[in-house]
Amino acid sequence: MFFHFILAKVLIYDTQYEERHVDRVVERNGITYAHESKNARRPVPAGTHALKEALKDADLIQTEAQAGRTYVPVWHFWDAGPVHQLANVLKAFGIRYIVYNPK
Repeated sequence: MFFHFILAKVLIYDTQYEERHVDRVVERNGITYAHESKNARRPVPAGTHALKEALKDADLIQTEAQAGRTYVPVWHFWDAGPVHQLANVLKAFGIRYIVYNPK
């Protein structure tokens, strides 16, 4: 049996809003995909931490584009999705998200 593993990098990015610690980073075809995982038994609230992470991702989308690079944040909600307010923020900032088990 043959297994093929792709190793993902964990990186820290500097933003104007402090450092952004990304859970997993995968670079493919010149695009940086930054994966953020959210695990909660209830909908993820639009708290200060989540909003600040979204703001940092929005900043990185713009600054990387200005440098000629593509930064694509993808948020993964494993147990429940974001509350309506957080979903609206992610959409407004152009941040993709996936809900695996909506509640």
